Amino acid sequence: MFTQPRNRQSHSIYHQLAPMVSQGTRMTSITGKPNHRVHVVHPTSRRFTTGRSTAERITAERITDDRITDDRMTPVLSTEEPVTLERTIRDGNAATCDAPFTRGFADLTKIPHAFTLIEVLLVLALVLMLASVVTPNLMQLYQRTAVNRQAMQVQMVLARARTRAIEQMGTQVFQYKPGGTSYSIQTWQYPDSSQNEGYHATDSAPVTNAAINANSKHELLSSCSFLKGSQTPSGEKVARIFFFPDGTATSHQMGIAGAADETHWISIDPLTGASRRQKGSRSE
Repeated sequence: MFTQPRNRQSHSIYHQLAPMVSQGTRMTSITGKPNHRVHVVHPTSRRFTTGRSTAERITAERITDDRITDDRMTPVLSTEEPVTLERTIRDGNAATCDAPFTRGFADLTKIPHAFTLIEVLLVLALVLMLASVVTPNLMQLYQRTAVNRQAMQVQMVLARARTRAIEQMGTQVFQYKPGGTSYSIQTWQYPDSSQNEGYHATDSAPVTNAAINANSKHELLSSCSFLKGSQTPSGEKVARIFFFPDGTATSHQMGIAGAADETHWISIDPLTGASRRQKGSRSE
């Protein structure tokens, strides 16, 4: 509300401006009379200096003066509780009385803090700790999966050798190097017809008796290798498994080891020529 004017000349101005002030209308002094006071009181008013430190009070008064004396500025702050503003209109200068302030406007002047060096180092340490725990487990899982995949591939090649022996009506030999990574399927060629029988896993016939098929050569992964089977005689550089046209095969057991200290053993059934795989340790 307005304070009562002291003379009749300003009494009419009071009745003209009272509705505008009650609705929060921006006003400009037009009387040219000095010391005409405009007093705006909002409900539940509170002085913006109450409960503040000296530095905050000085900052608040400076911001308030800037908003009241500069009519071109647009208010950007809102308020939760209205406050009381009292200013004097002197010498016809423009003044506005609709700029309430928030109680927390001082928070807007605070500079946000960045991360400290200690916080960054702490986060990096936690990341390294998690990586040191997760990485070995992932590597072991990959190595175990690699051994399992290579053992399954060897089983498929053994089944192909058995099928080829039956289809082509000729003996097929699966040979590999213990401690190495290469293996292949070859068609066994006998020097003469008198040697068609009697071949078994302990035979040390020369490799030249096998017809090499380039499409049947295979390699294990570098992290895997063949282990010497129980039926392989000592001193042999190449271990062989024979598959005959009647579906039988020589009894044999070979192992495939990986870097994860895991071994898969493949056993050949001499009656059916089928292969069976089981997982074990290196000590077997």
